[in-house]
Amino acid sequence: LPQNPRRNKKALLHWLSLCDFYHFPHITYFSSWAELLRKLRSADLAGTSSAMARANARMLDEIRTTWRQMFLRMFNGEPPGSRALPRDYDGAMRALYGAVPSRREPSCERLSQPELGVWT
Repeated sequence: LPQNPRRNKKALLHWLSLCDFYHFPHITYFSSWAELLRKLRSADLAGTSSAMARANARMLDEIRTTWRQMFLRMFNGEPPGSRALPRDYDGAMRALYGAVPSRREPSCERLSQPELGVWT
């Protein structure tokens, strides 16, 4: 998380909404220790665990399928390693893209603040 998002509620809500545990299925949420204890007394932990495992298997399959499709599109259906390219970085970049990117380090200064709707 960026520096001190807790000081800005809008920023905190933005970054928390991107956290994995708010997007995975079968997560049990609670807002107090008392509520957690109530939920634990009646929870089917084995059932929840099984449901999570099934959801994880489905997500893994979807992710693999997505990446396969992306690689097929990126490489025009050619299998990985089938293109003959120079072994050196500069030669390969020139052959693929007609130019070699700058080796100058970019600035690490953070100007955009997406959590506040500021883009620069």
